Amino acid sequence: MKRFCYLFSAMLTFAGTGEALAQQPSVTAVLQRNNIKAVVQSNGALFQDFSQGQFIVPYAPGQPEITALRGAGLWLGGLDAGGNLKVAAQLYNQNGMADFQTGLHPENATGFSPLNKIWRVTREQIEAHRADFADNGVVDNPISAIFGWPGKDNLFFSDYNQGMTLPFTPSNLAPYWDNDGTGTYDPHRGDFPVLGIRGCLENAPIADEMLWFAFHDAIAHTQTGGQRMNVEVQATVFTYGCQEADNPLNDVVFVNYKIISLGVEQIFDTYFGIFTDIEIGNFNDDFAGCDPDRQLIFGYNSDPDDEGFYGANPPVVAIDFLRGPLSEGAQEVPVRALFPIGNNGIDPGTPVEYYRLLSGQQVDGTAVANGGFPYPDDPNDPSGDSEVTADNTPGNRRMLSTFGPFRLDPGAVNELIVAFSFTQQPGATPLENVAAMYDRVDVLQNHFDGCFSNLGNSCSPLVSSDEETIGARVEMKVMPNPASNEVRVLFSGQEVRRLEVYDATGKKVSELFRETGASEWRLPVGQLPSGIYWVKAQGEDGSFTAKPLVVSR
Repeated sequence: MKRFCYLFSAMLTFAGTGEALAQQPSVTAVLQRNNIKAVVQSNGALFQDFSQGQFIVPYAPGQPEITALRGAGLWLGGLDAGGNLKVAAQLYNQNGMADFQTGLHPENATGFSPLNKIWRVTREQIEAHRADFADNGVVDNPISAIFGWPGKDNLFFSDYNQGMTLPFTPSNLAPYWDNDGTGTYDPHRGDFPVLGIRGCLENAPIADEMLWFAFHDAIAHTQTGGQRMNVEVQATVFTYGCQEADNPLNDVVFVNYKIISLGVEQIFDTYFGIFTDIEIGNFNDDFAGCDPDRQLIFGYNSDPDDEGFYGANPPVVAIDFLRGPLSEGAQEVPVRALFPIGNNGIDPGTPVEYYRLLSGQQVDGTAVANGGFPYPDDPNDPSGDSEVTADNTPGNRRMLSTFGPFRLDPGAVNELIVAFSFTQQPGATPLENVAAMYDRVDVLQNHFDGCFSNLGNSCSPLVSSDEETIGARVEMKVMPNPASNEVRVLFSGQEVRRLEVYDATGKKVSELFRETGASEWRLPVGQLPSGIYWVKAQGEDGSFTAKPLVVSR
């Protein structure tokens, strides 16, 4: 359930001062499973390559790439019992300035290893692993992404990570389904990666593509100049790809921050925040707004033409906060603020100024106008409060959304879960895209509230929304699996008249058809490269089912 929030927004440039920090270079990963191509850095910087934005929407291979965000990152701040300020902020890492470092916090691991890596796993790999284990209780064909997953005490970790060691830590590290109930990650016994969302573990939710990495602030803070918060952040970034062209899941990147407090003292008046630099193509003509009830901020073009970039029909970008941190009373903390939009903003240059922003004030400590959340209305409403009705001057919109205040106790583990999405309806104006955005973010919130167990057939591998699945009333066996030259595909309950084989990218690579159905098929796979595939079967009544297949030589 969403709670009421106060929002405000700000225009910030964050040039910063200070000498460059010699720290371990960040590792980069690219998500491009759906209509977004997004760059993620292992030190927590999102949607940037440290020189320009990398949130490409809509993404299509071979087409011009235009970013709608310059970057995004986590902000944290609070006070110890003596009133000493602690603050950490992720920005652009300009001139080496940074408050976060890649890897595990040194106080949270024995046998410390930097773990400067981003781990990736796909739905196809997980399903193939589960099928491999299910057929005989043994994993005959280990998949490196599964066996190299940094789950707690994974005995196979070094073998699949070029000798990298997995340190002992009281945390579970990368989330997983504990199939054998041992409390450790045992992929050879059927354990597999999951999203690890609090309250959803019984559902064992997975996504089409998942990234996991860790970072911390146990370094000199050369961005803010503040004292350390002493936190470790374990981040899961994930996406879905669905066959319905207008499914909102095709147009979103989810980020789950698991924030672990490793300090020995309580931190009072704590705030967690997300900084987002909205840059919809030409950043000089953007507007922004918020929706307090939805815990949502969004950016849109001020006119129908995004000169030099998107042209007509520029997209709307939305940053929806699906879950906030927990207070000391285990209650979810609502969004507190979004700092004011405008060209008269002052850049923060000291720890106090960063903390003022986090706590919902202007940089100089003055109060934010309009109760803390200007422009909370739909800009399509001529009587509402928006940048359109205010007749503002468009420009770059850099937003800070904050949660708090609350007390952060030693050992506390919090989640901050955010959906970064875009809306671009065919032939729409910016305001028409805003109108469509509201319904789409509601769909995303509904999927999150349902632990992503209510996606329907359109987001299941190879079965679209208009294809009735026969999986519940027909048994399909693929054997041997893994296979090298040929497999037998057996059916009971209904005969099948069409078989199709898809590779891990969703491309059809083989097809067989019979005028009359049959309960046994022989499928040649010798021509296929080693890898993970899906065998899709069409029954005589036109319904479909699918099973994973591993080709290995």
